[in-house]
Amino acid sequence: MAPLSPHPTATLSCLHRADGSASFTHNSTQILASVNGPMEIRARDEHYSKAVLEIIIRPSIGVATYREKYLESRLRGALEPIVLKSMAPRTLIQVVVQIVQVGELGMKKVGATNANEYTPLLLLPSLITTSLLALLDASVPLTSTLDTFLVTVNPSNTDDLDSQIHINPYTSPPLLYTSTSAHVLVYSTSISSPPDWRSREGPYHLTDEAGPETINDSPQQGDLVFVESEGRFSWEVWERVEWLVRRECMGLSGKEDDVNMDVDEEIVVREGDEGRKWGKGMMARLVREVVGKKVGRELRWRK
Repeated sequence: MAPLSPHPTATLSCLHRADGSASFTHNSTQILASVNGPMEIRARDEHYSKAVLEIIIRPSIGVATYREKYLESRLRGALEPIVLKSMAPRTLIQVVVQIVQVGELGMKKVGATNANEYTPLLLLPSLITTSLLALLDASVPLTSTLDTFLVTVNPSNTDDLDSQIHINPYTSPPLLYTSTSAHVLVYSTSISSPPDWRSREGPYHLTDEAGPETINDSPQQGDLVFVESEGRFSWEVWERVEWLVRRECMGLSGKEDDVNMDVDEEIVVREGDEGRKWGKGMMARLVREVVGKKVGRELRWRK
């Protein structure tokens, strides 16, 4: 068996008949996503003020089951907050995700005592990142990009809670197999607030009825836009997981004095770090690298 790698790879525009597409490979897990739209939609399905986001997930073998339906609903929950659907009312944006291959670590059930017990939770970070890359390749308007993290909690004999929390433990199968809980957290990595489309005249004028993508409700930089957990854990453990992952997303070191915690348990960066950019996680770095290479290739003609 080949050694496990902590670094995933991805490519864009791998399907020439789709408006946007992306492939994602991490160890033996392979995901392929395509995006078409905004395109025409049936009259009975259209929305008068925004586009409809359709998510379809196809398994590697056989037909879709409850697992794929579960993943579709979770993937929609992660993508809908960042898609500016109001810019293309009465249209359809279709995201189709094909699970080409599920690796050994792809669907192992958290805390399973039976080797045949599986869960789709561990696939969520890969599905979210692949779909985000396909949306970017299709030039679908977004309010921000996303940084996705997988976290496991493994009890130990020590009282140090931080030593029991492992972020992106893809190279250590025992951490996934023996964990008592697993968590998927997704943060917005936008650098600035989205434009206020309500100030413009024309067909894209937003009203309060347009839904959650009005300017005041759009995800801002560092917002936790999606979370999914499985297993048994206390509120104290969950708070510490979110705190550590937020630090990782900001690229902070492991020193406790890098940040302060206020009464609302929010991270406050010390003076001098106000300009620190978010999106320092593994998945966000992959998105920047892949999209940056494509932009560089397409702008060569200017040189």
